[in-house]
Amino acid sequence: MPRPKLYVKSLHFYPVKSCAGIDLQTAAIDSRGIKDDRGWLIVTEDNKFLTQRQIPKMALIQATITGDENSRALKLEASGIAPLTVPEFTSLEQNPKLSEREVTVWDDSGLKSIDQGDEAAEWLSGFLGSRVRLVRMSANGIRDVKGELPTAPQAVFAFQDGFPFLLISTASLQELNRRMEAPLPMNRFRPNIVIEGADAFAEDHWATIRIGDVTIECDKPCARCVITTIDQQTATKHSEPLKTLATFRKEDNQVMFGQNAIHLNQGTIRVNDEVEILKMKSS
Repeated sequence: MPRPKLYVKSLHFYPVKSCAGIDLQTAAIDSRGIKDDRGWLIVTEDNKFLTQRQIPKMALIQATITGDENSRALKLEASGIAPLTVPEFTSLEQNPKLSEREVTVWDDSGLKSIDQGDEAAEWLSGFLGSRVRLVRMSANGIRDVKGELPTAPQAVFAFQDGFPFLLISTASLQELNRRMEAPLPMNRFRPNIVIEGADAFAEDHWATIRIGDVTIECDKPCARCVITTIDQQTATKHSEPLKTLATFRKEDNQVMFGQNAIHLNQGTIRVNDEVEILKMKSS
């Protein structure tokens, strides 16, 4: 079967916020977005969230989920240190020896999470060179999206910055790369859904789309931060792409690239799924 004109080029999720991503062929979409996307979080000992903004070396940690639904674990790997497998706990009933933490992500405080234990904390602290803890969002944890659409107050998500999804078209990256001396890979922007077949920045104008059996609303452009300047393979910082983005994608003193989005239902999204434009944004 030939591919549709507009389709999903790739899918990605990030089990531990700000650590390395995982490519998917099929993404299960639950109430919070892609299942387990940013379900774990590295925090300071006083429960403040950490990302590559503070510790670029987080990019070098690969986290994968192992086991089945009855006995899941998070495997942590990084160069120069033995891997560690951490059993997943989303409630104190599963392990009363653990503790609950109320963590803060941006302006959201009091987010219910379960500390994943001292062994995980020691592993991460040793590799990152800073005293940190690993937490998992509680099974009953609720975090509401603060978007601009009427549907946004009904949307929930995990430890993502602000929305369940970030989507970008390949043409947008190609146009950005055309303006730079050295091209950058898509992983600099840490998207969830990459779309092929659109014109550059066409996603800016989409209001509602459907992929597979999931309907998605594009809430607003994504304001990009210093993480985009960090090489995801080496954790080294550069000036690009923010320098070039500022020349043609600046709005209200921020540079925009990609669309923050929410989903209206649960379902499944697959690579090569057709992307249907259901509604365009009004100009």
